[in-house]
Amino acid sequence: MKPNILACFAVEEEAKPFRKIARDYSAIQILITGIGRNNARKATLRAIEQTLPESVFTCGFAGGLNPAHSSGRVLYACDESFPYHDSLAEAGAISASFYCAERVLITADEKEIARDTTQADAVEMESGAIWEVCQKSSIPCCTLRVVSDAANETLPLDFNRTLSSDHTISHTALAKELLKNPGRIPELIRFRRQITGCAERLATVLARAVLPQIQSKP
Repeated sequence: MKPNILACFAVEEEAKPFRKIARDYSAIQILITGIGRNNARKATLRAIEQTLPESVFTCGFAGGLNPAHSSGRVLYACDESFPYHDSLAEAGAISASFYCAERVLITADEKEIARDTTQADAVEMESGAIWEVCQKSSIPCCTLRVVSDAANETLPLDFNRTLSSDHTISHTALAKELLKNPGRIPELIRFRRQITGCAERLATVLARAVLPQIQSKP
């Protein structure tokens, strides 16, 4: 029996490169949860009620907190019993710790404070909730994230201002932020290119970790 993997991503931009790789594998289900704990919890609960997976990945971007991890580095956290623990390391992912925050950390100073407070290597916004759901259902879970912005990087916009109260992206709010800060548009374009490359790197590592096991099953 082939593994049944649920790969969770907050937004499609994170998932797109892996979706192209995984589309021929029925054993892999990709779930777009939405941003933040509440959206992630609700979406994951719905998904596992419909099809109980054998293992869950919580994937996507993460802000760097540990200065040792540059943009594009893929980090993971899971128990040694997780089915893909060894293959993740072999695929190039680095064992790390994560802080699940309630908001996007924008500045290098904010990240430094979070690092000092939590000692985590990276920050994201969904994994804490997804892990809770998986633990209650006894499903092995792994956080697999790519560093989108290093610890010393300040983001080109305050993306918290582009989110609605339910943590969905407001295109109206984004447009207002750009109108207020037109000089940051080149920075935003550069950052978009950067995170596109990061998503591709994440997809490569995830595929290298899981596909050999899937392909080896009858």
